[in-house]
This record gives sequence, structure tokens and C-alpha cells, in this order.
Amino acid sequence: MWKIFLILCLLLPTFSLANEGDPVLENIVTEGDILVGGSVGVGTPAPNYPIEIIHTTDKSLLYITQSKNSGGSSNIIDIVDDRGYGGVNSGSLIYGYAWWSGTETGSFLDFETFDGGGYTSRFWVGLDGNVGIGTAGPTQKLEVAGTIYSTSGGFKFPDGSTQTSAVSGSTSAKWQVVSPSDSVTTINTALSTGNPVYFSPGTYTPTSDYICPNVGQLITGAGVTRTIISVTHANIAGFTKGVFYFSSGENGPALRDMSIIFEQPQDPATVDNLYQYKPAVYAQACARFKIQDLRIERAWDGIDMKAVGTTNSGGAFINNLEMSMFRVGIDIAGALDTIRISNLHIWPFGNVKALGLRPYMDDSDTIGIKFGRGDQSFITNYFSNCYCAIYLYNEPAIAMPGTGRITVSSGSFERGYALLSTSSSAIALFDSCSFSYSLVGTNSIAANGGNVNITNSRFAHNNAGASEPMITMSGNGNMNISNCHMYNTSHEKWLYATGGDVMLSNNYFIAYSSVYSSYFIDISTSALITMTGNRVRTLNGSGNNKILDVNVVSNNHNITGNTFRGWTVDSPSGGWGTSVYDNNN
Repeated sequence: MWKIFLILCLLLPTFSLANEGDPVLENIVTEGDILVGGSVGVGTPAPNYPIEIIHTTDKSLLYITQSKNSGGSSNIIDIVDDRGYGGVNSGSLIYGYAWWSGTETGSFLDFETFDGGGYTSRFWVGLDGNVGIGTAGPTQKLEVAGTIYSTSGGFKFPDGSTQTSAVSGSTSAKWQVVSPSDSVTTINTALSTGNPVYFSPGTYTPTSDYICPNVGQLITGAGVTRTIISVTHANIAGFTKGVFYFSSGENGPALRDMSIIFEQPQDPATVDNLYQYKPAVYAQACARFKIQDLRIERAWDGIDMKAVGTTNSGGAFINNLEMSMFRVGIDIAGALDTIRISNLHIWPFGNVKALGLRPYMDDSDTIGIKFGRGDQSFITNYFSNCYCAIYLYNEPAIAMPGTGRITVSSGSFERGYALLSTSSSAIALFDSCSFSYSLVGTNSIAANGGNVNITNSRFAHNNAGASEPMITMSGNGNMNISNCHMYNTSHEKWLYATGGDVMLSNNYFIAYSSVYSSYFIDISTSALITMTGNRVRTLNGSGNNKILDVNVVSNNHNITGNTFRGWTVDSPSGGWGTSVYDNNN
């Protein structure tokens, strides 16, 4: 080793042999051995160490090269402790070498230590750039044979998040790691510990329920495209509750970062030919569970979170859920606490169209969110592309108070109903939403009683083959629509009310058709209308040019301060006590 260093040093401009007074040699070239009894200084006349190099230029401090060895591989650098304590060669302090693989295309670097009995690899850098600590030939960018200890800062993940403590918040919790080859029994054993459970990447084919009995337990996969729970028709009879069965009661588990995919037949003749599985998640009587970053494909039912008797099912948090299903996406009833649902996306995921299953998401029994009795639910950023996005009803089987109250913001509703309400006591508030429908036999909003309030939203319909109104109101309730844009590219009615109080204020109506066959706003039977500050942009066309038909005799109608631009109001004769004034026709 010293020979290599000295030969290289001789190629440098100057070096000195010290102690003081020793000669200074310059530009020496030799092919023989040089023996030095003292210290060697390169770039310094007074070295303080056996070899001391001082370099003031921008070139490499030390450069070692070895020409190709045609006879095979060899070490380039050996740094050896040869002091021989106790009569035994103590071996290398650092044994590092670049191994020539027989070609000129690559090498690897291995740092080893000698413990008196043999060499052990401590640090390895492979040809492919993989680094091993305590292991040679690592298969990943970093592979460690042993425990990694972070004294500060934690660990940073690809999504930019940093974890500085155990996920459960307990220093005693240990992760349970399961793999696709594990049986349901093995996985349920891991779930029974209460510790966090990690579903490693791969495809799992469960034959029965994954039972989650512990409160607050984290159950996570590696992502919706990497951890796949594949439910096949061959195993359908093995499930009793659902694919994941939350049996813990209040403060339910947290499930995230995986996909649950159900096998379905291709091109079934009727909806009855679909495989009617248990829900993807069964969470009845399990309050305050969490679901995040989950995809459910081709399910019969998605999440069943109804109460049982008087047991609370509220307080749940659902975020970033993508789903295709053929009956109910999220089934809620008997919630005594606020439910928060955000970034729910109902779409024909899982090749539903290619498999000929799209018509069954348009079936009249397909519902995104089914909501029975319960306290307030907040729904934000909801996109729905099925027959009915939200269905409000009174669940007779739930023996607890509650009316069914929802607040929806930033929703986008296509295809069919945004809201279908049969509850006379339901309360539904919509803000900053987009409503459009194309399925024959549906409306954007259909309410039988209750209280519906819609603000700052947009309605549009362009299905010329449909005659259904955008909005219908019946029963004894009230509907308030304000600051909305109402686009009509066909000839159907904007609103048809047969009961309740209807209030339209500061809305903007746009009609693009040139021939109209019906009234745009039809107030009938026992309904009442208050219409103030509204404006119609488009001039009346041919055919029926009535913007409003009021055929209910009452003193409680109020139609004031509107701009109708040639459209007229048709009111009943006899007993008419309605206030109709200051309208610009």
C-alpha cells in the first residue's frame, strides 16, 4: 500500500522527506521501491504525520488509477491494521476495494472489517448504485441489515410527509406486516393485535371477512394501485358481513390506501345477473371510523354504516373515496354526530363501460349516498355520475331522533338526481354546485316536503328527449333558490311545484330553444310562489311564451321586481289576490 502512495507522490511536483534537515526531492520518477524511515510530505516541507499532503490547486488531492488487469480482478486499495495485538493480525481498519469485473464497464466498492476470524462487509456500493449497510449485493437503493434509528427528524416519504413518531402515537405499538400470500386467518390474527397493520403491495384474494375488532386501529395499504383486495365470485359465499368488517364499536378503525375490486360478469342480461356481494366495508353501529384514499370498484354496496337499534353510527370521516357500485355507495342511518364526506367520486371505475355494466349504474335503485335519520352531514367536492347522488328518507327501523340534515358544497352532479328526498322533515343545503341531468325520468332536484335551500349554483339540461322539470317540489315544505344560473337548452320546465312554499330570488334564467311547449315555472295544486329580483336573459320565442303559470288561487303569492323581457305571467281568474307589480316585461 505504501508503495502505491509513494509512487503517486513522486509524480507530484515536489515532496520532502522529514525530519527537519532532510533533503527535498523534486520531480523524481522511479520504477523501483523507495524506503522512507521518517514522514513523507507532499506540498509541505514539514509533515506532521507519516504522510501529509497539502494541495492548493483545484485538482484532485489524490488520484489512483490501475491499468486493466488481463489476468482477472484485483484490489485497488487495501488499508490494513497489521499491528498484531496478542500475536494475531488484527486485520483491516478499513478494507476497501474497487473490484474489476473483467470488463471496463463497471465496478463495485466494498468496505469490510476484520474481527480476527474473517472479513465482514459493512458498507457496499454496487454497480447499479444500490447501497447496502451490513449486507453485500443490495437489491434496493438502500438495504439495511439491522435496525434504523432516527434520533431526530424522522423519516420523509415520497408524498412529502414526514413521520417522526409511531403512527398509533404509542411507543409500544409494532407494525403488523401482511402479504398477499397470507391467509385470512393470518391477517385476522394481525388485525386482532390492535397494532397498525400494513398490507404490503400485491393482490389479495380473501375468502371471508377481514375482521377489525379494535378501536382506532390503522389499517393501510401501499396505495390504490399497489395494494389490491380482489373479491371473486368463487368466494362470495364466505363473506358474512363485508370484506372489511368493523366490529369495534365507537372510535372505529382507520382504513386507507388500497383498492377493493369485485369480480362481475361481462354483459349481463339484467341487473339480477350481477353478483350481489356483501359491502366492501361493513361498519354498522361503528361510530367515528375513518376511510381515506380508498377505491371501490364494481361493488354491489360500498359502505354500510347504518345504526343498529339506538347505537350511534355517526362521527365518521370519509375522504378521497372513488367508487363504482350498483346499489348503494354509502348507506347512512341513525347518526347522532356529524359525518364528514369530502372528495367523493362516483364514476364507472373498473372498466364498467367496457364490461357492459354502465346501464346498471343508471338503474333506479342505484344511489350514491343514502341518508336516513341522523344529525348533520357535511359533504364537499362530491362528483356523482349515477342514477341518484343523494337520497333522503326517514328510516323506520332506526329508533332514535334525527331528521336527516345535509350541507353540500362544491358538488358536481351529472346523469340523474342530485337530490331525491321523500322525507318531510329533511333539511338539504346546497352551495356552489353544478346540476345537470340526462336520464329520462329524473330531475336535478325532487323534494317531497322538507326544507331545500340552493344558492350560488348552476343548473343545465340539454336532453331534448326529456320533458321532466329540472326541479320539482311537492308536499308541505319549502324551497329557496337564490343567486343561481338556470340554463335551458331544451323545452322542459325549470320548476314544477304542486305543494309547499317556493321562493325564487336573484336568479338568472337563460333559454336557448326557439320553440317552447310548456311553462318554464309551473305553480300548481297547493303550492305558493315568491319570485323577486329574477331576470330572464333570452327573448321569448314562438309557441308558449309564458315564463310563469300560477294556477293556485291564493293571497299569498308575491311576484315583484323581475325582468321577464317579453315573457308573461299566467294567473288564475277569480279570487286572485296575488301581488304582481314592478315586473319589467
